[in-house]
Amino acid sequence: MIKSEIPQIVEINAAASARIFIPKSVTEEFLKRVKANVVEKGKQIEVLAFLIGYEDGTIRHGTELLFPSQSGDGAKVDDIGSFGMETSVWIAEQSQTAKIHGSKTTVILWIHSHVQGSTCGYTSIDVHTQFRYSRLMYPGIIGQVIEIKEDGTYVSDYFTLSDVGDDVVAERSRINNLSNVCHDLCTNGRVYVSCQEIIAYTEETISVQDSRHVCEACKKFFPQESSLMKHLGQKSSCRTLFGLERYDAKRVERRIQAWKRHNDTDARIKSQAKYRKKNQETLAKKAALYYSNHREAISQKQAIYNKLNKDTIVKRQAIYDSEHREQVNKKQALYNKKNKDIIARKQAIYYAKHSKVKKKQALQHKRNKNAVAKNRAICPMHCKDVKTSFQSKLSMIYTKQRT
Repeated sequence: MIKSEIPQIVEINAAASARIFIPKSVTEEFLKRVKANVVEKGKQIEVLAFLIGYEDGTIRHGTELLFPSQSGDGAKVDDIGSFGMETSVWIAEQSQTAKIHGSKTTVILWIHSHVQGSTCGYTSIDVHTQFRYSRLMYPGIIGQVIEIKEDGTYVSDYFTLSDVGDDVVAERSRINNLSNVCHDLCTNGRVYVSCQEIIAYTEETISVQDSRHVCEACKKFFPQESSLMKHLGQKSSCRTLFGLERYDAKRVERRIQAWKRHNDTDARIKSQAKYRKKNQETLAKKAALYYSNHREAISQKQAIYNKLNKDTIVKRQAIYDSEHREQVNKKQALYNKKNKDIIARKQAIYYAKHSKVKKKQALQHKRNKNAVAKNRAICPMHCKDVKTSFQSKLSMIYTKQRT
């Protein structure tokens, strides 16, 4: 079903113009897993899947459906890897299609559901996702959106970016980082277009790979094993069906794995660096919030530390300054040059606020000037007296020697 608001005159991207053959069972297999993907209150959340296939000239054939581990809610869903690997790496190295077709393996389709009232069409997040997949990861990929209605029926369509939309999203992605935030800039009907006409269905069977973790009791899916174990710990009925001995053995196994990861210093450092890079903005916001809420306590602790370790700090600073003197001077000179106007402004504000200091400095300068002038006036007379006294002493000594 084509969304009525999308104009049909928009041309389809040339990269997605190849004919695509998709097994009929793809949508059926996807819908089976969508119904079980709910949160605690019974509301459905979005589901993501990739249709892996191979290229035969300009024709593409779908062969394998992959459900990666994912994190989502009622408005968006994110891929967080497959079977402990990056999804793109797993597809290229471990998928059945890659083992058979090798370098011809590609991702034909990314499928996701729209639930809780979201209609069958691209949201702004979907537009940026399509752009990222087609530009950076899987050239020629198209998207399938399946709208799940409250009565259990569904509406489905295939989309790609238009030529105009591709340029618009590229420009907006460069200016604003809006790829993971809903906004109105990329929801125009000209940005994306239905491509139902390039799809053909086949009777071939589809292989399904599911990287998510499912509770055997309530049939709910979880993105990671840790979230499944948390669910089993909270639900005694699910834990009983899972098996108490099996549950305890799994907990012990996870603790051993955690202990090994903790003692693997290199892996821990890499993992921490990866986490910081991925969550840089979130960590910065948390740090700023913490410092604003605990500013006084931090200042007091810092003052106590500085007082107790005053000599050590001075020595370390002196050693650092001596070892990095050139770098420090260069940085300071560069900073002064770059912020010349700001420094002058700050100094003017300081002197305006501290007029007493300025007056004291002027008075001290005046006193020093008078003292210098007085010393200059006294010095020649003093030197003359010393010279006369020295000459008189010499004459007396000479006179005694002659007598």
